[in-house]
Amino acid sequence: MKINSVIQKLKENQCRITPQRKIILHILFEHKDSLITIDSLLALCQKVNPAINATTIYRNIELLDCLGLLYKTNITRNTTAYKLICAKHHHHHITCLSCGKLVAIDFCPVTPSLDDLVSEKDFVLTDHQLELYGYCGNCKEL
Repeated sequence: MKINSVIQKLKENQCRITPQRKIILHILFEHKDSLITIDSLLALCQKVNPAINATTIYRNIELLDCLGLLYKTNITRNTTAYKLICAKHHHHHITCLSCGKLVAIDFCPVTPSLDDLVSEKDFVLTDHQLELYGYCGNCKEL
């Protein structure tokens, strides 16, 4: 996804493109291949504009999430990390446990079998999340 697509989606939903929001979006795009926590996002944004506060970050993350523009995952029990959606189709990621690099798997290996399993239990599957962790080529040698 490109930054112009995100800005267009925000405008379509009557969201203003404020200077703070632009900074947040640019930082998220700069980190498009890795997950970023709220604390890291805040620190990076404050390097550009020290007036940006945690409330601004949380509010924008919530907005982007509600609009379906963010991928989020729990990296620990108490820490959630985010990245902008990289594709419009359902897929999963492999996360490097050392550097946080995120690599997309461009298909879903579990949907066909999950659909059958869930159907047998009289449920309709609306979403799922598969989290894969390991070490990228740079970190596996360390």
